[in-house]
Amino acid sequence: MIQILNRLSVGKLQKQLLRGAVSIVLAVGIFYLVRADLLLFAVLLAVVSKWQVLLGGPRLWLHNIWDNGTDIIVLWSFLALLVAYGQDLSMQWGVVGLYLLWQLLIKPLEDTSGRGMQALYAIAIGIGTVFLYKGTLGIAPMILLGWLIGMVSASHFLGGGDDDIRRLGGVIWALLVSQFVWIFAHWTVLYPFFDGRVLIPQAAIVITAIAYVFGNIYHDHSQRRLGKKRLYGYLGFIGFIVIGLAIGSEWVDQL
Repeated sequence: MIQILNRLSVGKLQKQLLRGAVSIVLAVGIFYLVRADLLLFAVLLAVVSKWQVLLGGPRLWLHNIWDNGTDIIVLWSFLALLVAYGQDLSMQWGVVGLYLLWQLLIKPLEDTSGRGMQALYAIAIGIGTVFLYKGTLGIAPMILLGWLIGMVSASHFLGGGDDDIRRLGGVIWALLVSQFVWIFAHWTVLYPFFDGRVLIPQAAIVITAIAYVFGNIYHDHSQRRLGKKRLYGYLGFIGFIVIGLAIGSEWVDQL
């Protein structure tokens, strides 16, 4: 759809309005299909909405899927969260709002800060969704999904740099995320909001916070702005988050 809009003889504002309208129609369409218990059709609509990954022929399919990885993570998390909240109408509309926040405000960003925000959003919603489905998935699939989310998000953030650094950074971060998922899957902590209707997994908070710090460390290092004082400040922030959450949480061994 973006490729088609780019070819239209309309101004930038009109293109943005068209993209916004398409995003709203997609989100609301999936929402009503889930509400009507037509899950298969909701899945098909989600798949069709990513038709652009088929451009260029079979030899580019994997490349296109990887380049659209963060968008795919957010889209399938959106669908999974709609299903998870069942018939809770207000919570499902909240999930629609989160998806539109991605489509209208976060996804269009193109600079380094924008790529970082997109990667963090994909990590937060992706890991959060994985842990909400812990009882359905089991630990092994959770670790695999964590690895994929880590690899895709890091590769997306590092996409503007050297390909070797992108691949190495993606592998390292994916391994770290999969290890974190394995640990948190054994001791799951959920923070309830709105009388327990919304559950925020601690794993999503910790992993997203660590990704934020590591991303800033990398960015500052690449800009030659990473001094010892700033590095210690970042590491201290990680320690503060981890220790604070560990001390203030009641740990349980199952979801």
